[in-house]
Amino acid sequence: MAERQQWEYTVVDLSTSFLGKSVKDPEEKLNELGREGWELVEDLSEASGNSQSLVFKRPR
Repeated sequence: MAERQQWEYTVVDLSTSFLGKSVKDPEEKLNELGREGWELVEDLSEASGNSQSLVFKRPR
């Protein structure tokens, strides 16, 4: 039987990581995550529709 792909996940909080002072260039941060093998799979939003967090995955 073939082995199933396993994933690891990371969640980026937009209020502190992108919109806060810790990240000056969100595009550069996203490119960095891409170089590390992370792929965006979901944005977690509140009822108002504002994204609060981004969920990324990559193969283990």
